[in-house]
Amino acid sequence: MNEFLKFYNEVKKPDWTLEIYHSRYADWSISIGYLPESPNHGDTILSLQNCDLSYALAKAEVLLKDFLKEHEGGY
Repeated sequence: MNEFLKFYNEVKKPDWTLEIYHSRYADWSISIGYLPESPNHGDTILSLQNCDLSYALAKAEVLLKDFLKEHEGGY
């Protein structure tokens, strides 16, 4: 978890939100979106769910890097 959070902390924008939660119904869920005051509010940067936390964190990092490459020109 630390590696993903370190990476997120390095690349995050001021209007982003990060949510990581677990429930017996939804397994592990990770999402990155935008704050309500952002012009992009309602858009999702990434959203995923998996029963394996390690897999979910690794997948979230890959998806975030892909997003940054596509929308920000890299990371």
